[in-house]
Amino acid sequence: MKKTLRTLCPACGTTFALTSAQLKARKGLVRCGHCSEVFRGDRHLVDASPSEKKTQKRDTTKQTPKSKQKKALKQKESPTKRVNSARRGDDDPGSSLEEEFVSGDVAQLLSGKRRWRVAPLVWLIGTVALSVVLVGQIVYFYPTELARYPQLAPLVTRVCASLGCEVQAKQDVGLIELLRTTVAPHPKQEQALRVRAALVNRAEFPQPFPLMEITLTNSAGEVVARRTFSPTEYLKSADVDDNMVPNVVVDSLLDISNPDPKPGGYEIRLLGR
Repeated sequence: MKKTLRTLCPACGTTFALTSAQLKARKGLVRCGHCSEVFRGDRHLVDASPSEKKTQKRDTTKQTPKSKQKKALKQKESPTKRVNSARRGDDDPGSSLEEEFVSGDVAQLLSGKRRWRVAPLVWLIGTVALSVVLVGQIVYFYPTELARYPQLAPLVTRVCASLGCEVQAKQDVGLIELLRTTVAPHPKQEQALRVRAALVNRAEFPQPFPLMEITLTNSAGEVVARRTFSPTEYLKSADVDDNMVPNVVVDSLLDISNPDPKPGGYEIRLLGR
């Protein structure tokens, strides 16, 4: 007769009956039928109750010759009952316990817990990946708008360097001031003028150098020449790639041709790029 053991679920405190063969078949692992916790049943064995001990003792008592004879007569008189009892004997209660508390292979029991542990990690990785893609799309389509915030400008610049997007610097020509301007005959060339201008950025942020439009008029106030110059034409080559730093004076120098030997006046305007 299989020895009946009792084990205690450490999760919910429920006690279950099972056999040593069942523990050996599953390497000691059992699943609680109450809370589905998988644990080592051989490490949580408890003593059987007094009533169970008495029942086991009665079952192990040797049968007397008379009782054996009576049992043999009953089996001869009731063949149908013997068959039924044999069938009932085939329904080993241990098999149902094994299905309920130790169902599946050891690998299946462990994989159930492993899946619960892996699922949150997969969701976390997926969420982070989607967030990175979303941030990248926002930066790619709106780099200039985001770069206007000083805290985001360095990050946007680095991201655009990887994605290939272009960050256009913020520009407000109205905050660029012309401090002083002069137009005089060129010292070495005839029919040429030398234009000097000092610019300063009054904005609180760096901005690109503007275009410079120069208009020449005659003594009657009529326009005789007008042309727009880029920063590469009126700045030194070292300053072209830089932005205008706030409140720093930048001097410009420009040589232009003079179509009228007697110019009446001039006008310098700054235009956005």
